[in-house]
Amino acid sequence: MTTELSRKVVTVTNWSLNHKGMTVSYERTDGKLPKTLHLILSPVETARYLYSMACIDGYKDTTELMIQNDGVSYSWGNFALNYKTCQWEALQIAIWHEAEKELENNINMLELDSAINALK
Repeated sequence: MTTELSRKVVTVTNWSLNHKGMTVSYERTDGKLPKTLHLILSPVETARYLYSMACIDGYKDTTELMIQNDGVSYSWGNFALNYKTCQWEALQIAIWHEAEKELENNINMLELDSAINALK
């Protein structure tokens, strides 16, 4: 599914950023019935997504997760207290997560097809 199609079927209903990471609640409406889904991300996963979207300048996952933003380094806890996520960021994260799941499923299907062909 393309990003454009995903934006039409994914609706973010709630999101929050805290010291434990990020949660995103969303509905996916491409089936017969809408599915309510909840995404729970660790601080490192959240930083990876935010960095991929250019919302932060960088991050370092050493003994303590450090976030670089606007030329300043913040600990994750401090960053989570002060950074305000928006619905667009939450939507992008939900869409990318769905795309990753779909890609993983497609890879598993290809591996299954290869295994079946090897048995023939």
